[in-house]
Amino acid sequence: MVFLAISNLYRKSNFAKLNTEELFKSVDTDNSGTISEEEWLNFWTSVLRSGHTEEEISDEVNYLKIK
Repeated sequence: MVFLAISNLYRKSNFAKLNTEELFKSVDTDNSGTISEEEWLNFWTSVLRSGHTEEEISDEVNYLKIK
């Protein structure tokens, strides 16, 4: 689920060529193999700062809830 949401968001940007594994690694900053709540929130904060709107982020998070 996390892979899909991250991939969908990045497909809309210049990062389309990055693969899902690399995206997961970029969110999993402590390299634990899991994404903590802190890592998750830091990732979305970074996405917001990079120019994506709160609506785009909300859509992606809501997409996760559906899956």
